[in-house]
Amino acid sequence: MDELYLPNYAALRRVSGTPSRRGEKVYAAPVLISCRIDASVKVIKKTNGETAVTSAVVYTNAEITEGDLLNDLDVLEVSKLQSVFGEEEGYKAVI
Repeated sequence: MDELYLPNYAALRRVSGTPSRRGEKVYAAPVLISCRIDASVKVIKKTNGETAVTSAVVYTNAEITEGDLLNDLDVLEVSKLQSVFGEEEGYKAVI
């Protein structure tokens, strides 16, 4: 994805290692990533069948996984983006 289309920045905190003694997720230090944030509130059905309220869709070149935090919000879903030529182009994250 061309950096021209990524005018925003977000703080990405990746899940790191095993859960704490109390079972809480442990996150790495935040990293600033370039992205495009499309703010919109929607109700979605997650892959496990639960419903969730989202606040934005974030497009970026940075690798993101479900469970990470973007601007201290849980990443609920992630999908890889492909170019018209079938090449991996980036990520779409729902928060």
